[in-house]
Amino acid sequence: MKNIILFLIAGLMLSCGVKKDPSYTINAHLTGFEDSTKFYLKSFTDDVIIDSTHLVDGHLHFSGKLQKVPQSLSLKSGKGYSFTALYMGNEEVVLKGDKKDFPYHLLIETKKTGFAWQKKLLDDQMKDLHQQRLDTLTKYAYNPNSENPMEAVILGRKQTRGIDAAMDSIEYQYILDHPDFEYAMQQLYFRRSQFGKEKLQALYEQFSPEVQQSSTGEKLKFYVNHKIPEIGDDYYDFTALNQEKDSVQFSSYLGKYVLLEFTSNSCLPCILALPDLESITQTYADSLTVVSFQIDKSESDLLKLLGRHEGTWPVLWSGEGADDLIQRTYGVQGVPAFFLLSPKGKVIDKWSGYGEGSLISRMKKNFPESKEELMARE
Repeated sequence: MKNIILFLIAGLMLSCGVKKDPSYTINAHLTGFEDSTKFYLKSFTDDVIIDSTHLVDGHLHFSGKLQKVPQSLSLKSGKGYSFTALYMGNEEVVLKGDKKDFPYHLLIETKKTGFAWQKKLLDDQMKDLHQQRLDTLTKYAYNPNSENPMEAVILGRKQTRGIDAAMDSIEYQYILDHPDFEYAMQQLYFRRSQFGKEKLQALYEQFSPEVQQSSTGEKLKFYVNHKIPEIGDDYYDFTALNQEKDSVQFSSYLGKYVLLEFTSNSCLPCILALPDLESITQTYADSLTVVSFQIDKSESDLLKLLGRHEGTWPVLWSGEGADDLIQRTYGVQGVPAFFLLSPKGKVIDKWSGYGEGSLISRMKKNFPESKEELMARE
């Protein structure tokens, strides 16, 4: 009996010293929405739903445990298009505001020691510029009454150049001022293409060792030290799953020319490019293979993409989403992105983006010869 009592006391003492598993809590107090409006909490980078709930008397409540911290999240309404971006770990965040305050003017309450505070400091400086940029793009680029949507987009981007420059300046100073913030490292990684690698290395070295060793810090370090394939360089081989979920080596498609496309189900230009890709597979059937690499993390997104084309060329997928090493190896920062490889794996051309007819014209530029001459080029 004495041993049992001692055992219970010891267990009680141990339980008092054990910390609870960290978890996140998001409470939002919102006006301007219909009661019972459904909201989703999603991974911002992968667009994967983490949780969902309904608005009850103007209140939302999310709670759980994030396996990976910190994370970029988005809070989106299921009705209409109201969203705001969050950056947090397993911590408590309170949001307050009206529907018109989305996405940039919601009030946020959080502890100054948390990840959410790191984002709040930058957002407070940027929210008016973000709103100006959105209003300008809405007026020009997103005008549904525009007779020439492409010209409207170009005009809208021209009108935001001054705003973009002001935002870049604020973000750069934020990066310099907060070498102990992982969110500052994330902003530097997102804007890595704006700097040369020597400058990036210098900025990276200013961060604390803890931030350098974070997942974003490791990705930036990889980017700085890794040789992204340029025209004339050799390709990088990789292994991924095909449509049948079989593991395949990318190098197995060489022997012909290969057009490697990085794509996403949520990317409208990627979807618009599908008819051109279908045409290319037919035009160059004897000499070229199109291979698409699907960057989305969700398998449902993969299936949606597969349902949009005839399945006449292979689609590869890793399921790793935004953190995929294959994308980073090829230096892909936006989709669609294309790499044209010779039969022996040399990069002949590389580009990103899609406009009507641009893909076909790019291929004609690279392949003006007959099929016989093309095969003899290598």
